[in-house]
Amino acid sequence: MIESNFVEQVFNVLEITIPVFAMIGLGRWLTVKNIMTTDHRLFMNKIIFYFSLPALIFIGISGTDFDKLISMPIIVGGTVPMLIITALAILSTLIFKIDKSIRGPFIYTGFWANATYLGFPLAQRAFGDEGFTNAAIFNAFAVPLWITAGTLITGVYGDKKSSVSKMLKTAIVNPIVGAAFFGIICAYISQNISQDSIRILNPPVSMITGFLKLGGSMGLPMALLAIGGSLSFRAVSQNKMALFAACSLKVVVTPMITLLILKSFFPDASKIVVGSCVLLMATPVAVASYVIATGAHIKEEPAAAVIVWTTLASIVTIPVWLFFLI
Repeated sequence: MIESNFVEQVFNVLEITIPVFAMIGLGRWLTVKNIMTTDHRLFMNKIIFYFSLPALIFIGISGTDFDKLISMPIIVGGTVPMLIITALAILSTLIFKIDKSIRGPFIYTGFWANATYLGFPLAQRAFGDEGFTNAAIFNAFAVPLWITAGTLITGVYGDKKSSVSKMLKTAIVNPIVGAAFFGIICAYISQNISQDSIRILNPPVSMITGFLKLGGSMGLPMALLAIGGSLSFRAVSQNKMALFAACSLKVVVTPMITLLILKSFFPDASKIVVGSCVLLMATPVAVASYVIATGAHIKEEPAAAVIVWTTLASIVTIPVWLFFLI
């Protein structure tokens, strides 16, 4: 019986993860064959970033009971581990005397997860609509903090200090954050509006919702294709030990700390809430971190290397985490 449950669990995990990583692999193959060019990928990224994912986030949050949106386990799960990991990473750079030119990527590697492009499809496949809503709430609170912290870190260790203020403005004025904010407002309004008003507003709201769902549904597969297309296996690092430590920190230590924090301080949190937070923190380094790093004139090679190798490592580690979470 135990062996049967184990095998069933393994197949459940594979059913969740293989389609996701296969889509990333398809994106890589399309790029190698020059079917998907850089221009195509940039076009997709704009649609995903400015429309599809904001539409999905807005729908997911606005359709949720307002009282459930301010979820302390989700908020804590996306923010507190970042502070702990950042402190550990900074301490490690001093103890192991990691070269200053790669300290920025090393430090932000631990917390800057790909919780949007990769996190949403994984959360939805693993935990359904509730997992997607949890991911939307998680992104609304955690991603602005990650971007701000990552920007400050790259500003400290980069050569272009004047760009920090501009990048911070970009971090704050973010369509994904805006969609979450307006989704929360709509959820509050819908909870406090009269039944007569609901009947009047229902037809136009249904049409708008249908449009957003239709446009948003293309976002998740496109995001996975874009991740695959952005991977460059030429990215290597001269400091192999620093790269190994950074990857281990991101895909093993960070989700472990997240799990311990949630289990210790929120023992009554549901399995889906805990699973969603740990899964999102277990995702590889966000591709956006490379853009920020290059903007601050940090060495491109280590910044790209941590993205590539944490993505490759997550092909193994995410199924392992899911095995214990679902």
